[in-house]
Amino acid sequence: FLSQDQNFSDKVISLLPYKYKRIANRHLKARREFLNMSLSRSKPDVLPAWEIIPPEPADKLIAYYKKAQADTGIDWEILAAINLVETGLGRISGRSVANAQGPMQFLETTWNLPGIGMDKDIDNPHDSIQAAARYLVQRGGLENIKKGLWGYNNSEYYGRAVLEYSEILKEDPRSFKGFYYWQIHFNSSKGDIWLPVGYKQNQSIPISTYLKQFPASAPPDYSFTNSD
Repeated sequence: FLSQDQNFSDKVISLLPYKYKRIANRHLKARREFLNMSLSRSKPDVLPAWEIIPPEPADKLIAYYKKAQADTGIDWEILAAINLVETGLGRISGRSVANAQGPMQFLETTWNLPGIGMDKDIDNPHDSIQAAARYLVQRGGLENIKKGLWGYNNSEYYGRAVLEYSEILKEDPRSFKGFYYWQIHFNSSKGDIWLPVGYKQNQSIPISTYLKQFPASAPPDYSFTNSD
């Protein structure tokens, strides 16, 4: 909500202790980049055919990122940020609207490029993270990480958002613990719909149907913000 209401977010930021203002602004900037990324397309009124699963243990994920950094030179924070924005650190199991899959969301054609998937498992967190690092290198990420991120997703909005999250991790590596517990909220025509661990749909389902079954997943009521 804060990312969509500049006046209200400014008021909230002004009330924060100084040491938290910078990181809060980075969160807002990242979220706004993703909102801008979706402006050109209508928001869906159906929920995707996904399963929401628990992510790998946090210490294992960090070990995978740092192994990839040691092997390729791509900063582990960049890989963690991609994993976060693509699948909530692996919570989303299923194909995207572009037919990408796995924790780092690869198209099969990209995965099968020489030196990327290397006959590993596209759905395996370790294998997917290592492949993402190799792909960023192939797309020029060592010379210019913005160029590498453009190769990963052809959107300036995407690249800027990933960099904001990676900078949060670089400024305070402990922030990964906070990211680790983020839930999946699906940006839809009816607002951000919470998809908890255990959500499982074999085919798309109308949001109205889902909310009748699970009303707790509906977006919060922010009408209080209009009161003085």
